[in-house]
Amino acid sequence: MSYGLFGKFITNEGKRDELANILIQASEILKDNKNCLQYIISTSKSQNEVFVSEIWIDEKSHDESLNNQDLLNLIIQAKPLIKEIPESQKLSILGGKGI
Repeated sequence: MSYGLFGKFITNEGKRDELANILIQASEILKDNKNCLQYIISTSKSQNEVFVSEIWIDEKSHDESLNNQDLLNLIIQAKPLIKEIPESQKLSILGGKGI
């Protein structure tokens, strides 16, 4: 069974696109990570919301990805842009199209 994460970020005013761009950079870093099956960044009508959906082969693979220095640098850049993280869910992926 795969491991998934779904998160919602509320950014500081006017920082949505900057955060989304940092997360897109993270997705580029993860392209060569065979254990990351999906990493999708989305926005909504709100000017301050960014969503991230991730699917990994397992939780350990996700946790190990956080040891990547390039990803850690992006996390450092992203933190000041985030006002709050009201929703974050760990998920057990059962199946579906695209995985």
